Order: sequence, then C-alpha cells, then structure tokens
Amino acid sequence: MLQKSLFGDMRLARRFDRTRKQFRTAHNSVISYSFNGHSEQAASYRFFSNPKVTVSEIQKCNSNELTERLNNIDGPILMIQDSTTFNYSTHPCTKNLGRINTKSKPGYGLIVHNPCVLIPKTMFC
Repeated sequence: MLQKSLFGDMRLARRFDRTRKQFRTAHNSVISYSFNGHSEQAASYRFFSNPKVTVSEIQKCNSNELTERLNNIDGPILMIQDSTTFNYSTHPCTKNLGRINTKSKPGYGLIVHNPCVLIPKTMFC
C-alpha cells in the first residue's frame, strides 16, 4: 500500500515499493546482485542516497506492513529467534561498539537477534 506521506513523495514511495519487491524476489541484500541492469541498480542507489529516505521511515513502513499482515492471519503464529555475536575487538578502525561477553575474553562488537515468523502454509522472515 503506497502512501504519499511515505518519504513525502509519491515517486519515492513507488521506488521503495519496487526496490522492496526486488529484494524479496532476489533474496539478496546487495544491490549489484539483486537488480538486473545498470539503470535499475542506479535507481536504487539514487533512492537510498535521497535525503528524504531515512532508516526510520523504512522501518516504520516495514513495521506497519508486517503488523497489517499479521493482523489478517487467523490461526497460530510461531516466531523463532536466533542470536549471533559479532566480535570486532581486533578491528582497529571500529569504535564506540557495545561490550560483548565471549567465553574466552570480553570484547566489543554487536549482538544481532534474527527473528523468523512461521505461519501455517506460508513463511516469511
């Protein structure tokens, strides 16, 4: 569902919708592998470079869509989560990362929680 309020521009909303669909189809998070042809890749890079396109707007749109999809499901929903720790303690150019505890010694890095939602007869992560 496209809204003009998304990014304050209907053209950006349409580009976001196309970009999101292409990422889902390609199952890849790298633009150069997800999009066919230079023009589609360039359009995606322009989209993400636009100052109106912010992480919070993208998250808000994805959150609203997910909430709408889940509210329309009749039956059980199973959410599976896995946690992973990325330790960047030995990378000299990384700063201001959170403290992580590893078995061998404390370090600095990121803790990532990856959820996967399972719904009868369908699945999306």
